Amino acid sequence: MGRSAMLKKLIAEEKTVFVPGVYDCVSARIVENLGFKAASITGYGLEASVLGNPDIGLATKTDVITYARYICRSVEIPVICDADTGYGNVLNVWEMVKEFEQVGISGIHMEDQELPKKCGGMSGRRLVPIEIMRGKIEAAVDARTDKDFLIIARSDARGVFGVDEAIKRFNAYIDAGADIVFAGEHYEVEELKQVVNSVKGYLCICGGIPGWEDSQLTLKDYQEIGIKMVLFPLVALYTATRAIFDIYNLLKTNNGISGAIIDSKMLGYDEFNELIGLSYWRNIENRYLKSCEKAV
Repeated sequence: MGRSAMLKKLIAEEKTVFVPGVYDCVSARIVENLGFKAASITGYGLEASVLGNPDIGLATKTDVITYARYICRSVEIPVICDADTGYGNVLNVWEMVKEFEQVGISGIHMEDQELPKKCGGMSGRRLVPIEIMRGKIEAAVDARTDKDFLIIARSDARGVFGVDEAIKRFNAYIDAGADIVFAGEHYEVEELKQVVNSVKGYLCICGGIPGWEDSQLTLKDYQEIGIKMVLFPLVALYTATRAIFDIYNLLKTNNGISGAIIDSKMLGYDEFNELIGLSYWRNIENRYLKSCEKAV
């Protein structure tokens, strides 16, 4: 079974799917190692970690495709990727979907903002007309060669026009062929219930966002509301950033790193190498080195 089919099956069978956000191969391997069944590449995290920029649309399609390829090669679970606004018009969307499929991505989410786009927590977002977004969704659906490749349509209408406009857009995007719609902004619980009851398809939201209390619920809570998928785009990035600040602050203030700090704050050398697959490569190396020794 291909990874896109695995993702489609997961969505069909699970009442609510938790999908941790990743921004590099190490974070992706941790997600897989812990037994999560899918991962999501966060555009916010990728733009910050690779380019050192805020999530304001400065990352190009080439930037994202390049790192999506690396991440997909590092794990076997399905990976969803943030595709911003589709990197242009319907022609760009068509080509984008094919490129994401080629590097192993199992689905994308695409938003209805004007360029330059902004993160869902930022002010100043502007939206394209509904028909423009519908055209992009239709192009994405028709461009995919794997029918199981997931098309997730995101709207930022709640913060710009209100919940009713968001619901109108979500239903229009489902009519255009989106598999899931994505409320990527801060919604209160009662608003989420309203959206779930009014939208004729699956709903995806963001979880674990600092300052968004209604994004900090349990799996049971999300199941009761009726949320199909919860992406956690910032959890790994913000946690890792705090940990790096803390360890380097200790290095600076203590003028060194003690054994106690290493034991409490850091993975061991062997533990990290196992996480990133050293034993896998050693087995391949030994298999062929032994063949060479026999030949000699």
